[in-house]
Amino acid sequence: GCTIISSGYHSAGFISCTDFLVSIKNCFSNCEVYGTKETGAFLGYTTNNGSGGAPVIENCFALGRVEGVENIGGFCPVIQGTGNGITVRNCYSSAIVGMRNGGTSIGSFVGNASGKVAFNSCYAVGEVGGLESNTNIGGFIGVNDGATFQNCYYDKQTTAMREVAIGLGDATGITGLLTNSKKGGDGNKMTGSVLPGFDQAVWKFEDQLYPQLHIFADAGNAVFADNTMNALLNRSSGAAYSAASVATPLLAPWENVPVDTAYDTVRDITLDFPLSHNSDHVIRWSNEGNKGIVEPSKPILTLYDDGFKEQVNTVGIEWVYATHTATISGVSVTAVRPLRVIPTRSLYAGPDETRNTGETYNNWQDVILIDSTALGLSRHIQQVESIVPKTGEDARVLVENGQAPSYTTNSPWIEDQRQVVYDYFASADVKNIFNANKSIPLTYGGKTFNINYSWLLTDGRFLTDDKLLTVNADTTEPVESTEPQDTDEPKNTDEPKNTDEPKNTEKPTDPVPTDKPLGPVDPTEPNNVPKTGDSSTGIMYAAILTLLFSILGIFCIILAKRRARK
Repeated sequence: GCTIISSGYHSAGFISCTDFLVSIKNCFSNCEVYGTKETGAFLGYTTNNGSGGAPVIENCFALGRVEGVENIGGFCPVIQGTGNGITVRNCYSSAIVGMRNGGTSIGSFVGNASGKVAFNSCYAVGEVGGLESNTNIGGFIGVNDGATFQNCYYDKQTTAMREVAIGLGDATGITGLLTNSKKGGDGNKMTGSVLPGFDQAVWKFEDQLYPQLHIFADAGNAVFADNTMNALLNRSSGAAYSAASVATPLLAPWENVPVDTAYDTVRDITLDFPLSHNSDHVIRWSNEGNKGIVEPSKPILTLYDDGFKEQVNTVGIEWVYATHTATISGVSVTAVRPLRVIPTRSLYAGPDETRNTGETYNNWQDVILIDSTALGLSRHIQQVESIVPKTGEDARVLVENGQAPSYTTNSPWIEDQRQVVYDYFASADVKNIFNANKSIPLTYGGKTFNINYSWLLTDGRFLTDDKLLTVNADTTEPVESTEPQDTDEPKNTDEPKNTDEPKNTEKPTDPVPTDKPLGPVDPTEPNNVPKTGDSSTGIMYAAILTLLFSILGIFCIILAKRRARK
């Protein structure tokens, strides 16, 4: 690759300017080009004015990066055809275009085309335009004034242009497709399938990759007669940069949302996404490792298995890199394609929790909802404005049913002892779970609940996350009685126990159990104070007194009779 910095006009990675254009075939460029006007990754200002011929540009591609303020293109910034005209066929660009500054007349393939120019079987996939305002910007071309297009395509997701093929002019013959989904594409997609109008003798199609030109993709085969070191270097370079240029993030197409315009782009990512690789798994992915803007402790992306799997952790601006090394006859070249990816929304349910039976649990207290835009995130980096978590009207707590969420039915998902907490929200306003300090009473000990959160976006896309809430069973053991068991006769369960008085008090003939010798009661000893309601003791004392009075009375009668006889 190379870096070109120009303070003037007409800058490019291959040919910067010509008024007498000749045909160009089987060429590529990989450069970072920084200019002001008429800046392109492959060609600069291009015209056949005065040549009298009909030049053809074919079987060429460009990758890298282009920056400028006016007339900027991933393949060519300005192309003007006069006389017999100019033909551009079987060419593509994956260069990223005009991302630093807002500008005018910007296209992922061409900035401005006028006059007698014909584009045939070309495509563009590089992100285009600044995050600030842009004028006359398109996924394929910025401004068209007379050019024609046939079988031309652009990636609506990776260019970030969605349905905007052109900024100004006629876009007939240009079709926008999703990266790896046929949704809204009349049965076509950008990767892994033959594009209508593309000659398979010229183009190579592989799963998960954009179309490659055979002349570069198969450069290791015996298609070149020259095996000098320079030739081998050129062949290795062509193979390496060809493979790197067609690797891409496979962003979510949201096929289950019946809205053709509902899908992720590189500037509006809501879901995890895989990264493409070729059949022999020699494309490798890496990332810068930038941290989140709202959640600075989290990395924005986490890559697994050399980038074949990817996880979005939080919002922010991150860069990923596709790397491919090609080796032909012992000569190796490594090529890298940079791409910017911007997750703009995230939903975090919080960590799994464990609580005991009888406690309360605020299920929402760890939930984090973040809503932003690529522009807002960019400004936050420059401390122009802040991003705040979104709560409220688009927040939902519901049951995941394996497809798009339904807000009218609640079907429990059960797996072993896992059970969705849905009873609490079925009849309530589920939005309030994010707005109020609502607690869930834990009345289901010994079970694990899966609480699923979903955030519905206005275009039908939604974010989901869940967490497990484990409720411990009540382990309180019953208190065992320390009273000795009476095995001779059953207990009297009709009366409450009273350990202060003897058992079987309804049997006065039974001996009275004592711990001390019988004798006068000492009222100064608390344990000896008769208790109120001790009826058996009172009856005994009354009987003794009655007997004593009776004996005394009999004695008095006998004594009186003896005195009378005298």
